[in-house]
Amino acid sequence: HQTQRFSGYEVNWVYPYFFAPDHKILIHIYDDRGMDVISTHPDKLLPLYKSHESWLLDYDRKRMRKAFGS
Repeated sequence: HQTQRFSGYEVNWVYPYFFAPDHKILIHIYDDRGMDVISTHPDKLLPLYKSHESWLLDYDRKRMRKAFGS
């Protein structure tokens, strides 16, 4: 974790990761703007991609479309 000063207070930032071994998915919540969902098995991510494609950041779109064939 990282310690920073924020409005005069010392804040300890935590970078949580969640792992779902049965689904082979790793989730990294990086801040209040979003998260990364990672897997070495694209078929595990395809349902998320299809249902949340509009949430992707613009700089990720081209790479994700190539990975998922849409």
